[in-house]
Amino acid sequence: MKPIKPLKSFDISLSRQGTVSLNEQLVTQISLQIVNGLLKPGDKLPSVRNMARRLNIHHNTVSSAYGVLAERNLVNVKHGSGVYVSKSNANIGENTDLDGIIRDFLEVARKQGYSLQDIRQSVIKWLDKQPPDHLLIIEPAKDIQKILTFELKQHFDCPIKSATLQQVVANPEILTGALSIATAYHAVEVKKLLPKDALFVDINLQTGREEAQELKRLSQGAIVALISIGETMFEFAPVVIASLRGEDLLVRTEVLDSTKRWQTLANTADLIITDSYCFDKISNFTGKKVLSLSLISSQIVRYLKNALRNSVT
Repeated sequence: MKPIKPLKSFDISLSRQGTVSLNEQLVTQISLQIVNGLLKPGDKLPSVRNMARRLNIHHNTVSSAYGVLAERNLVNVKHGSGVYVSKSNANIGENTDLDGIIRDFLEVARKQGYSLQDIRQSVIKWLDKQPPDHLLIIEPAKDIQKILTFELKQHFDCPIKSATLQQVVANPEILTGALSIATAYHAVEVKKLLPKDALFVDINLQTGREEAQELKRLSQGAIVALISIGETMFEFAPVVIASLRGEDLLVRTEVLDSTKRWQTLANTADLIITDSYCFDKISNFTGKKVLSLSLISSQIVRYLKNALRNSVT
């Protein structure tokens, strides 16, 4: 008979912050891995000493957790051999869809004597303890939503979602698992209506240094074309241009949907500035240099990445 080898990879992550004990975290995470089939019947768990060393915790914590799992018939402790996932759970983990996994989990929990109220409270507690798994842009203007989403997707692997403040108020579960962000312009309004425990950061939109240099080179009366997917950019971009250069330039604006109009403007303009969302399309049309007015700076990207890493409660 081929000997059973201990698992080479065993993904457990413990948080030393908050009120949930290391023992409870360990029991819950191993239980869930058994329920969803990541740990198969007959799999050998790391020894108490090995697990304690991997997680940098006391071996008594591991021993106690294994004891709880054994009491729940999720593992078998074979003295002198090791700890193995119980074969009585062979029917667990067959489902790979989310509803099936939850159904299996509820069945196991009920068999262990837990009430639905106990299960619900525990699940809510653990959901609240999870780090955010996506970014949520809270922004009233749909075009700015699209631009911010486009730019953030260049730097983040997690999902990027967006919503208006009214949508969040009407459907607060949107905030579940989200690190919410809003521009500094709307931050005060957003903070007032978000729950106190919502994870939220406000960001400043950048003004372009490259644009400033190009604007300085233009002669008086030159035409600057602003082309964007929506009109919200036109509310502040001309102000930015005026602050960088003054008011001696002719600023003309067109939205991307008006194809013939923006193409005509691009052909006559001395300088073309677009939002990042439509930059490629404009650049491919014209042989002129096109500047992309990015809203998210590299500093903001680093700031958001740190916020994601440090938001575990």
